[in-house]
Amino acid sequence: MNVIGTIISGIITIIIFGGELYFAFLDEQKIRKIIKPFCLISLIVTLLFMGLRNPLVIIAFSCGLIGDILLIWNKKKIMFLLGTIAFLINHIFNIIVFVSLLSYQVQPWVYVSLGVLGLLFPFVSYQRMYKYAKGLSIPGGVYFYSLFLECLFASLLLFDSHSIYALLILLGNILFVISDCILTASNFILEIKRKDFYIMSTYLIAQSLLGIGLCLLL
Repeated sequence: MNVIGTIISGIITIIIFGGELYFAFLDEQKIRKIIKPFCLISLIVTLLFMGLRNPLVIIAFSCGLIGDILLIWNKKKIMFLLGTIAFLINHIFNIIVFVSLLSYQVQPWVYVSLGVLGLLFPFVSYQRMYKYAKGLSIPGGVYFYSLFLECLFASLLLFDSHSIYALLILLGNILFVISDCILTASNFILEIKRKDFYIMSTYLIAQSLLGIGLCLLL
């Protein structure tokens, strides 16, 4: 760990986070959209100074950064879909890392069962979601299933390791779900005042907890 680099980069990250949340609270969209990509860039740099070297985690956060950029134009369905795909890849890589950290091997029947459930879930949720999301219903169902899997394996990791770092990872995942629920509700169901403040505050804390937890656990 580069202590000085971590401290300096961490302070810069906090300032950028603060700026993003301040302008999100004021609903100054043009300014906060300019700041938004730098939030994850600064967080990734901080994690690298902390000693993060796992390529899968770096790829996961890079996909999150791409998703952040694409969702700047989240009112456009194609950009929303591409951003969702970027974050789906983010979650898939996180799940792979969580599984690799378990002290035991997950049995094949577990993967088969989760795979079958994964095929059914988007279609089961389709009727409920179609009224609001229309053509994005099935992609949305796939995405939220990936969130479920990520929380599931984060929970298994916590129970397996009994580590405070694994707890940070699980809390990060829970906040990620909350952030995405607010994003989905505000985009398709109802208008939420200061929605970007609530979305970004939970999201930035989630990514920070995930990154720090993984960096210290690996």
